[in-house]
Amino acid sequence: MRFSSGFDVLDELLSGGYNSSEINMIYGPAASGKTTACFLAVLVIAKKGKKVLFVDTEKGFSVERIKQLVGKGYEKIIENIFVLNIDSFDEQKKKFLKLFSIVAEGDFDLVIVDTLGAHYRRALKENVYGVNKEMDDEFNILRDIAKKSRSGVLVTNQVYDSFKEKNKVEIVGGNMFRNWCGVLLELKKFSDNKRGISLIKSVKKEIKKDEKEIIFKIEERGFTPL
Repeated sequence: MRFSSGFDVLDELLSGGYNSSEINMIYGPAASGKTTACFLAVLVIAKKGKKVLFVDTEKGFSVERIKQLVGKGYEKIIENIFVLNIDSFDEQKKKFLKLFSIVAEGDFDLVIVDTLGAHYRRALKENVYGVNKEMDDEFNILRDIAKKSRSGVLVTNQVYDSFKEKNKVEIVGGNMFRNWCGVLLELKKFSDNKRGISLIKSVKKEIKKDEKEIIFKIEERGFTPL
């Protein structure tokens, strides 16, 4: 089973959309389109009258941006979007312990976490082992939601400049984050409005070496392929 990204060209790259039984992760630099990508997937579900849980760790949820993307009638659609704010890694840990129950009891069709690595990145400086253990537990909860409930799971993550290769980036959380995700998509920022997205990993799709990167621009009403 798959759920739409809300961007037709990306759905084609993903053989029909995000994988509904895996953790789907989009990563990239700041202002590369991660949150807009989440909103596009959210709106596909919310427009059908189904419920979305948006876990917001960076205060990125914007009613005004939803209004831009939808236009008239956005008020009705936004009634189906429920925002769970998280302000610290400790709060994230506590709320994730209840997340499976919240999703099951709330009858949600999609769970968004934007961004998953923000508080982890800061907390890691204080207690590497303990924080990694907690993050591992949180991924386990997200995987259970994807596999045992009817909810799709889409998360975003940050990047940092690679210490090993020039002009390369690494995802926050490294291999631990990579290994938990069934689908990995990388966003790149080329100019003020030009972006690229590439499929890096998919457990249900063979990635061809010559598979092209999708080039697009971010506009008021979403993503437009170039």
